[in-house]
Amino acid sequence: MKKLLAVILTAALVISLLPTVIFAEKTNIPSMGEYEGLGYTNLDTVFKEDDQNLSEIGKGTAYLNENDFTLKGEYSVIDLGGWVAFDTEIKAFGYRIDGGEAVIVEEAYAVPEDAVVAAALGLKCDYCARFRIRVDVSGLKGRHVIDYLVQLNDNNIYIISVMGLDLTITYEGPADPDAASTPEPEEKSDLVLPGIFFTFDEEDKYDGLFSAGHDMEDLGWDSEKKCEQIIVSMSTDPYLPVNAALVASDFFDDPIDLSKYKVLSIGVQLDENHGSGGQIYYVTDEYPDLGETQVTSINYKNHTDFQAINVNFAKVKKWAGELQMFRYDAFATTSNEESIISLYYIAFFETKADAENFAKAFAEQGYDVFPVVETPTPKPTNTPSPTPTVTPEASETEAPAVTETEVPTEVAATEEPKQSGCGSVMLSGFAVLALAGAAAMLVRRKKN
Repeated sequence: MKKLLAVILTAALVISLLPTVIFAEKTNIPSMGEYEGLGYTNLDTVFKEDDQNLSEIGKGTAYLNENDFTLKGEYSVIDLGGWVAFDTEIKAFGYRIDGGEAVIVEEAYAVPEDAVVAAALGLKCDYCARFRIRVDVSGLKGRHVIDYLVQLNDNNIYIISVMGLDLTITYEGPADPDAASTPEPEEKSDLVLPGIFFTFDEEDKYDGLFSAGHDMEDLGWDSEKKCEQIIVSMSTDPYLPVNAALVASDFFDDPIDLSKYKVLSIGVQLDENHGSGGQIYYVTDEYPDLGETQVTSINYKNHTDFQAINVNFAKVKKWAGELQMFRYDAFATTSNEESIISLYYIAFFETKADAENFAKAFAEQGYDVFPVVETPTPKPTNTPSPTPTVTPEASETEAPAVTETEVPTEVAATEEPKQSGCGSVMLSGFAVLALAGAAAMLVRRKKN
């Protein structure tokens, strides 16, 4: 009897040390973006076994974005660290694998430091918590999908989302010898031209339709490099508003249909004083508010050659309807020196692969890769307009000065979680600018 009791007590002790498995009738777990209140996530770091840091501190989301939320290799642990803020109490964190039951890991919860508490309060969220969610993948072979979870005080469980993208990682571990082999998908190599695009190969091509914004000074057109150049001052928030709907209407007679065009591509060249990655805010006819619920982060390659910022909005709910305008916030942080951005093109593609292939072609061929577009007929005004002209056949132009083959900057677009006030500071002045379709141009100073 004593032996039996000892066995029972030992088993109970072992079970108490294991993660708690929540068996639910439904394996469907909603995204944090479906939470009706206020919710925010900051993903700091991505770890693998032995606390090996895969990403820079504070750039966990950027690391996953650049790797399409996929980790390949033979890992024993995949561990994510960060913090969440809500308008209700946070109970625990956990994970699930391949859509199975939720596993709640008690030790994943940590009390946040004062800086996190202050940040949460600034987002109008009274509750916050740190997390380090460790998932043991040592026994997994082949491809598996891991959802990282948060449990609130009412016991409801959500997939953690970072600016609208679910914190769902695809782990591609060692090959499973028992699994049927599947052929690798062929990489797309055909060149697909953008459906709608704006090129800066001519001076004053979009006069009155683009404007330099906060802490950006319009330098003007560079006749040698054939691009628009913008001086970015020493600022924490330099941005360029783009009245995309007005330009598309004038040059293409078509709206920018976001059910078709999922990728925004911006071809730029930075100088040695460039700051860190920035953001893209956007306004559509279905979602007309320009604010923190409609924003995605962007990253740059750390060089001064041509590069394309390819922002993939395919999974973003609010990238819907017709695009009215977007705001290019160039740098999240700037250096102590003024910086110059050389802007070559803004283009819209259906897929990320199309945008990447096109950027490589542009790096080699320059503007010759674009089709010829007629100069639009001026809109009727109260004053007589000049007779419209047709742009002659495009002459051969030089490719932008590059020293190596273009490697596009891949960015998966993100969207803030559904919320009514958490981090939702509205930028109404720019929304009015977009909807009115007007932009005040600064006086250009043509570069000699």
